[in-house]
Amino acid sequence: MATSNAGRRFLIFALACGGFGIGVSEYLVMGLLPQIAADLLPELSRSDPDAALAATGGLASAYALGVVVGMFTTPILTRRFSERGALLACAGGMLLFTLLTAFAPNLTIAIAFRFLSALAHASYLGVGAMAVAHLLGGGRYGRGAAVVHGAWPRQILWVFPCSPRSVLAGSGG
Repeated sequence: MATSNAGRRFLIFALACGGFGIGVSEYLVMGLLPQIAADLLPELSRSDPDAALAATGGLASAYALGVVVGMFTTPILTRRFSERGALLACAGGMLLFTLLTAFAPNLTIAIAFRFLSALAHASYLGVGAMAVAHLLGGGRYGRGAAVVHGAWPRQILWVFPCSPRSVLAGSGG
């Protein structure tokens, strides 16, 4: 299937945006832990804010564990999918479970959804890099990886400065 130059650029941009979205989803939670603690653990947040922050830190740990587990399980589950199908399954799963995390009624459920949202993380980045390489043609696998993974430094530079002041200033607030 031939893809026009403009169509190829759009697809590459969309894949890079997916990488950007993964980074934002992964790291922004850490900047919002005080607000998440206040929302999901209001009593503990009032009586012992440090304990509430520690408990909500489980959201970051669950994501990290989900990436590690997903690195092995997701390729097995998507091995018969086309490249496009695998990308759609990974992106759709991450989007669905990230939204469910945002609307979780309690911390336990939020941690479970956060883990599930991370399962497709590594596979999306790998398959996305290969898809960009195929779109660029000529076996440009390094450039494909650079495009998809290059969105991460951008999200760090653009999103972190927008994080709550208490996170950027340290625990002293």
